[in-house]
Amino acid sequence: MRFAGLLRCDVWKTNCSAQTPPYPWGYPAGTCTESNHNSTLSGKGCGTGLTDAVDARPKGKSPYALYAMKGDVFTWLADWYDSGYYDSAPGTNPQGPASSPSGEKSMRGLGWSDAMEPAWTRWKYDPKAVSSTIGVRCAY
Repeated sequence: MRFAGLLRCDVWKTNCSAQTPPYPWGYPAGTCTESNHNSTLSGKGCGTGLTDAVDARPKGKSPYALYAMKGDVFTWLADWYDSGYYDSAPGTNPQGPASSPSGEKSMRGLGWSDAMEPAWTRWKYDPKAVSSTIGVRCAY
Protein backbone atom coordinates (compact mmCIF):
# COMPACT_ATOMS: atom_id res chain seq x y z
CA MET A 1 0.00 0.00 0.00
CA ARG A 2 1.49 3.37 -1.03
CA PHE A 3 0.37 6.80 0.12
CA ALA A 4 0.97 9.99 -1.79
CA GLY A 5 0.58 12.23 1.23
CA LEU A 6 -0.37 12.31 4.87
CA LEU A 7 -2.94 9.81 6.10
CA ARG A 8 -6.37 10.96 7.25
CA CYS A 9 -7.48 10.15 10.81
CA ASP A 10 -9.95 7.47 9.64
CA VAL A 11 -7.29 5.70 7.53
CA TRP A 12 -4.87 5.70 10.47
CA LYS A 13 -7.48 4.13 12.76
CA THR A 14 -8.29 1.42 10.20
CA ASN A 15 -4.61 0.51 9.82
CA CYS A 16 -4.02 0.25 13.55
CA SER A 17 -6.06 -2.92 13.74
CA ALA A 18 -8.66 -4.91 11.88
CA GLN A 19 -10.80 -5.25 15.02
CA THR A 20 -9.74 -1.95 16.67
CA PRO A 21 -8.32 -3.26 19.93
CA PRO A 22 -6.48 -0.51 21.77
CA TYR A 23 -3.05 -1.36 20.34
CA PRO A 24 -1.92 -2.36 16.80
CA TRP A 25 -0.66 -5.75 18.05
CA GLY A 26 -3.88 -6.36 20.04
CA TYR A 27 -3.73 -6.78 23.80
CA PRO A 28 -2.21 -6.01 26.34
CA ALA A 29 -0.77 -2.47 26.36
CA GLY A 30 2.67 -3.69 25.41
CA THR A 31 6.22 -3.45 26.57
CA CYS A 32 9.42 -2.28 24.93
CA THR A 33 9.24 -5.47 22.84
CA GLU A 34 6.32 -3.98 20.85
CA SER A 35 6.79 -0.23 21.10
CA ASN A 36 9.46 2.43 21.63
CA HIS A 37 7.90 4.65 24.30
CA ASN A 38 8.44 6.04 27.79
CA SER A 39 8.40 2.78 29.70
CA THR A 40 7.94 2.98 33.46
CA LEU A 41 10.54 0.23 33.75
CA SER A 42 13.25 1.48 31.39
CA GLY A 43 12.58 5.18 30.78
CA LYS A 44 12.25 7.33 27.69
CA GLY A 45 12.80 5.56 24.39
CA CYS A 46 12.69 2.29 26.33
CA GLY A 47 15.95 3.34 27.95
CA THR A 48 17.69 4.58 24.79
CA GLY A 49 16.28 8.13 24.70
CA LEU A 50 16.25 7.77 20.89
CA THR A 51 14.02 6.77 17.99
CA ASP A 52 14.24 3.31 16.38
CA ALA A 53 14.76 2.00 12.89
CA VAL A 54 11.28 1.46 11.37
CA ASP A 55 11.34 -2.34 11.67
CA ALA A 56 13.19 -2.55 15.00
CA ARG A 57 10.19 -3.97 16.92
CA PRO A 58 8.44 -6.55 14.68
CA LYS A 59 6.22 -7.79 17.53
CA GLY A 60 4.49 -4.39 17.44
CA LYS A 61 3.43 -4.72 13.79
CA SER A 62 -0.25 -4.13 12.92
CA PRO A 63 -2.38 -6.80 11.15
CA TYR A 64 -1.66 -4.82 7.96
CA ALA A 65 2.11 -5.26 8.50
CA LEU A 66 2.69 -1.61 9.40
CA TYR A 67 5.48 -0.98 11.89
CA ALA A 68 5.58 1.57 14.73
CA MET A 69 1.93 2.60 14.69
CA LYS A 70 2.41 3.16 18.43
CA GLY A 71 5.68 4.50 19.71
CA ASP A 72 8.82 6.03 18.26
CA VAL A 73 7.28 9.27 16.88
CA PHE A 74 3.79 10.72 16.60
CA THR A 75 2.67 10.81 12.97
CA TRP A 76 1.28 13.97 11.39
CA LEU A 77 -2.06 13.43 9.69
CA ALA A 78 -3.71 15.35 6.87
CA ASP A 79 -6.65 16.34 9.11
CA TRP A 80 -6.93 19.62 10.90
CA TYR A 81 -7.87 19.19 14.57
CA ASP A 82 -11.45 19.96 15.57
CA SER A 83 -12.57 18.25 18.78
CA GLY A 84 -16.24 18.29 17.70
CA TYR A 85 -15.82 17.11 14.09
CA TYR A 86 -16.52 13.41 14.64
CA ASP A 87 -19.72 14.15 16.58
CA SER A 88 -21.41 15.03 13.27
CA ALA A 89 -19.08 13.47 10.67
CA PRO A 90 -20.36 10.90 8.16
CA GLY A 91 -20.04 7.32 9.41
CA THR A 92 -18.33 6.22 6.19
CA ASN A 93 -15.19 7.82 4.78
CA PRO A 94 -15.12 11.06 6.80
CA GLN A 95 -12.83 13.56 5.08
CA GLY A 96 -11.80 15.42 8.23
CA PRO A 97 -12.45 19.05 9.06
CA ALA A 98 -11.58 21.73 6.49
CA SER A 99 -9.92 23.87 9.15
CA SER A 100 -9.15 23.98 12.86
CA PRO A 101 -10.56 26.53 15.31
CA SER A 102 -7.23 26.36 17.17
CA GLY A 103 -4.99 26.20 14.07
CA GLU A 104 -3.68 22.76 15.10
CA LYS A 105 -3.20 19.58 13.05
CA SER A 106 -4.08 16.03 14.11
CA MET A 107 -1.53 13.37 15.03
CA ARG A 108 -1.79 9.69 15.94
CA GLY A 109 0.64 7.24 17.40
CA LEU A 110 3.01 7.90 20.26
CA GLY A 111 6.38 9.52 20.79
CA TRP A 112 9.43 7.78 22.24
CA SER A 113 9.23 10.00 25.34
CA ASP A 114 5.51 9.48 26.05
CA ALA A 115 3.54 6.95 28.09
CA MET A 116 1.42 4.27 26.36
CA GLU A 117 -2.07 5.31 25.19
CA PRO A 118 -4.62 3.44 23.00
CA ALA A 119 -4.02 3.54 19.23
CA TRP A 120 -7.22 5.44 18.48
CA THR A 121 -6.15 8.38 20.64
CA ARG A 122 -5.99 11.54 18.52
CA TRP A 123 -3.59 14.30 19.47
CA LYS A 124 -3.25 17.93 18.36
CA TYR A 125 -0.21 20.10 17.87
CA ASP A 126 0.82 23.35 16.23
CA PRO A 127 1.99 22.42 12.71
CA LYS A 128 4.68 25.13 12.80
CA ALA A 129 6.26 23.74 15.97
CA VAL A 130 9.26 21.39 15.93
CA SER A 131 9.64 18.31 18.12
CA SER A 132 11.88 15.24 18.12
CA THR A 133 8.81 13.15 18.90
CA ILE A 134 6.78 14.05 15.75
CA GLY A 135 7.35 12.82 12.22
CA VAL A 136 5.77 11.52 9.03
CA ARG A 137 5.15 8.04 7.67
CA CYS A 138 7.00 7.26 4.44
CA ALA A 139 6.32 4.55 1.85
CA TYR A 140 9.10 3.08 -0.20
